Amino acid sequence: MSGARIGSATVARVIVAGLCGLWIGLVALAIYRMTTQIGAVPLPWGVVLSVLTLAAVCVAGAQLAGAAAALATGAGWFVVIAVATLWMPGGDVLLGADGYTLVLAAGGMLAIGVVVIATSNRAG
Repeated sequence: MSGARIGSATVARVIVAGLCGLWIGLVALAIYRMTTQIGAVPLPWGVVLSVLTLAAVCVAGAQLAGAAAALATGAGWFVVIAVATLWMPGGDVLLGADGYTLVLAAGGMLAIGVVVIATSNRAG
């Protein structure tokens, strides 16, 4: 260990970042299937907005408290998404196996990974 101390303000920021990630995940569940039709082409704005919001909040967290806050945001989001893919008592799932779910999960994980790696490389 390098002996660096972590202040209580940094810990609080990381906790808030994790709670923001939970909230983003919950909102993503509500809007990820929203689309707008332009002619015959569906534009999936819900999943795009969900992933971009996650990326933006990860970047903001990284600016406030470093890679730990970006990772906490991603972890909060991931918990919601992971739980939503589990079978519910009635045999239903909130996130089914379709293209929207794949883009939401893969895009979110990619956004988290890029921000955390970029922040870690900048710091070290």
